[in-house]
Amino acid sequence: MYKSRTFDEELEFIKTKLGGVDEVLKHLKVDPKVGLSDTDIQDHAKRDSQFGSNYKPPPTVTPFCTFFLGAMDDFMLRILLVCACVSIIVDMSLSTPDHRKTAWIEGCAIFNAVFVVSMVGSYNDWAKDV
Repeated sequence: MYKSRTFDEELEFIKTKLGGVDEVLKHLKVDPKVGLSDTDIQDHAKRDSQFGSNYKPPPTVTPFCTFFLGAMDDFMLRILLVCACVSIIVDMSLSTPDHRKTAWIEGCAIFNAVFVVSMVGSYNDWAKDV
C-alpha cells in the first residue's frame, strides 16, 4: 500500500536511502553545474533505455462534428425538427398559390433555431475540450 510522505520525510529518504543529492546525480549521470552533456542529449535513446522516456503523446481532441451530433441527440430538438417538417408540409399543402411563396418561412425559422441552439451548445462543449 502506498504511504504518502511529507516533504521532510522525502528529504530524509533522499539523504539516508539514496545517499544524498550527489549520489542521485551520479547515478543519473548528470553534472550538477552543467546538466546533461552534449553526447547524452544526442544519444537520447540510450538514456531512454536506461531511465525510461518521459514523452507523453498529445491528448486527442474530439472533433466538433461529434459534439454537434451529440447536441442534436436531444429529445426536444428532435421534436422541434419534426414539428418544423410538419409545419412546412401542412403550410405548403394548405396555402393558396399566392401565399405559397411565404408558407415555408415558419418551418425554416424552426430549423434555423434548432441549428443555432445546437451550434452554440456544441461549440461551448468543444471549446471546453480543446
